[in-house]
Amino acid sequence: MEFLIEVFKGLKEADAWSGAVAGLIAGAIGAIVFKPILLKILGLVGSFLFYLLGLMGKPLRLWVRKRKLRHVNWLRQIRTDSPAITREIARSYAYLILFWISFLLWLFVLGNKLVFPDAAKPSHIGLIFLSCPTYCFEICWLRRSSRVDAILRNRNKIKRWLTQH
Repeated sequence: MEFLIEVFKGLKEADAWSGAVAGLIAGAIGAIVFKPILLKILGLVGSFLFYLLGLMGKPLRLWVRKRKLRHVNWLRQIRTDSPAITREIARSYAYLILFWISFLLWLFVLGNKLVFPDAAKPSHIGLIFLSCPTYCFEICWLRRSSRVDAILRNRNKIKRWLTQH
């Protein structure tokens, strides 16, 4: 019971919680409001990069084409291999779980900093450093998830011949 009282006292005095909550709210509102603007900006950036690709010459175009070809060949090979698809899905969810675990551990460290002010407090730079694994696992999860989406999209392109007996 005393622990809960200490937690509530720490939450009342916590300036970082108010900043974190304000950041989450601002991020959610920004994602909703600015999504069309960001999509337009990304479209313009993509057009500019496509223009630069034309200016950069043949070696860069060949490199991009080779990467696309390698990706398409990988998709063709894996789309008929059910165990490989299952393994890709499992990897995606493993990175998702690692992302959530690292995020919850980071919240735990932040909570300890606020609840126990007398204990050794990590600095703001330390908290930023401790959030790096969270971002790394998030990037890995997003890449694997997009690979799984591409596999599942291309799995529907398999032609199945129906034979009548």
